[in-house]
Amino acid sequence: MRKFWVLFLLAFAVQGQSPLDTSKVYTEKFPWDSPRFFDNNYQYSRFQSHGIDALEMEWFEEKAKLKKSLPDKSNWAEELEFQYWHLIFAYPVERGNADQKLRRLQSLPTDITKPFQAALLQDEKYLQSRAFRSLLPYYITYENSKARGFEKYSNGLEMANDKVEYIEKHFKGKIRDYALARILLDQQKYIHAAVAKRWVERIVDKDIKAQFGEKYFAQFTALKQEVTLPELSFVDMAGNAKSLTDFKGKVVYIDFWASWCGPCKVQFPFAKKLHEQLKGKDIVFLYLSLDDTAERWKEGIEDNGLGSFANGYLEQGWKTPFLVQRGVNGIPRYMILDKEGKLVDENAKRPNDADLLPVLLKYIGEGK
Repeated sequence: MRKFWVLFLLAFAVQGQSPLDTSKVYTEKFPWDSPRFFDNNYQYSRFQSHGIDALEMEWFEEKAKLKKSLPDKSNWAEELEFQYWHLIFAYPVERGNADQKLRRLQSLPTDITKPFQAALLQDEKYLQSRAFRSLLPYYITYENSKARGFEKYSNGLEMANDKVEYIEKHFKGKIRDYALARILLDQQKYIHAAVAKRWVERIVDKDIKAQFGEKYFAQFTALKQEVTLPELSFVDMAGNAKSLTDFKGKVVYIDFWASWCGPCKVQFPFAKKLHEQLKGKDIVFLYLSLDDTAERWKEGIEDNGLGSFANGYLEQGWKTPFLVQRGVNGIPRYMILDKEGKLVDENAKRPNDADLLPVLLKYIGEGK
């Protein structure tokens, strides 16, 4: 039996360990016969087939039963509590991530969340707890989602940026720095290097930076704020290969769209008005399509009257490296390149926004 517990604890330490472990980890032997309460893979696998009410009742009873068997002043009392809340806040997030058809995260019942003491998340001593470190990002994700009516994001970069703002507004000290580092690690596929660089520089705590990883940290802190001549290739209407370098010397307003995208089409009349207002200026309005086929793309150009403008088709679609690196997973999406080819705004205002025209005029060289 002793051999079993040694092997189990080693496995638990590996499974539960975060890339940003801080302070010590619990080393005392599990005082129970069943580790199921702490088996996250097992618990997550049940989220899709079980309601939160039934699961919460089960977790509450199991937590209470396990707590009764604890010796006095045991570290596991805190670990039990944090694991219980970790599973609760993970429930709507994991369910939402697993089902892409859901447009909103599930709201947790108030009678379940009301007893949670959010003030505990401000105490950095609890960073030694694995369950606390698991709870923190799920709590941040849930509360950030709650603030926007639980509507799911269509833009990964916007999601990561909102989480950073939430962290900086609600946390401080080592908890804040740890949460920022976790966001960078967990959301790195959505974050462009220039954006990550700015966020990394906000991490103050030396221990967090050290655990964040010298290689990963240096990778972003060494990069420039702006990206010159981004590599983005596409084909034009005649099937010729093109890239953004073809437009150097002019401001480029990029519109990522598709023929099936209703919100994209809503913006076209406003975009055409901008075309007229800036006619003869050093600017190109470039429409890059994410349609499934070139045929649908061309039909979309004709249907929406875009034939006289600069058009391109992204043959790799959503897997285009330029889009993957910048976390573009929703359209419409707009970007601006200045005359030198620098990507100066990778989440630009939409054509119907009155503030867009002054921005474009500024980059053209005729505005303030």
